[in-house]
Amino acid sequence: MNVLMMVTWYTPQDAEKLEAGVFHNEQAIALLPYCNTAIYYPMDTTMHGKFSKKEEWGVVTYRSKYRQPSQEDNFLVKIAAKIQNYTSCYRYLKKIKKEFKPDVVIGAGGYICGPVVWAAKKENIPVALHESNAFPGKAVKFLAKKADVVLISFEEARERIHSAKKIVFTGTPACCHAEITSEEQS
Repeated sequence: MNVLMMVTWYTPQDAEKLEAGVFHNEQAIALLPYCNTAIYYPMDTTMHGKFSKKEEWGVVTYRSKYRQPSQEDNFLVKIAAKIQNYTSCYRYLKKIKKEFKPDVVIGAGGYICGPVVWAAKKENIPVALHESNAFPGKAVKFLAKKADVVLISFEEARERIHSAKKIVFTGTPACCHAEITSEEQS
């Protein structure tokens, strides 16, 4: 099985150490013994090129550039940038689909999850959303009807997500630091 994790928090591509998105990276590494896992950062503001694929911190990582409009840009320029960012997410997801062949896309919420979920559904790739809060964010609430399943960390979230086809309580999946520490000590 090939699992593509679409996440919002990321460490800049040129960073020497993993600074942000550590939790998602640990989740991806924890899945590797069971399935092929890759991470997709769909709107990376730190990229030099438009699209990249390389192994970063033990996981195959895809990135696509996010065009950040400036504060001075007028309304139409800002709208054009959003459309460009969303359409590029679709284009790059098609490229990832051709190469990595994901069996499922897992989204972790956030506004950037929208175009990737939309693109995955258009490409007939099943989608799971993970909501790690008791009070679901706007993106998860809005995208729940598109997802095949919404995974929740708190039972309280169930009553706040009205449009989901299926909701499954999973808790918050996490890597076990004790195992990593004990291996490093021996």
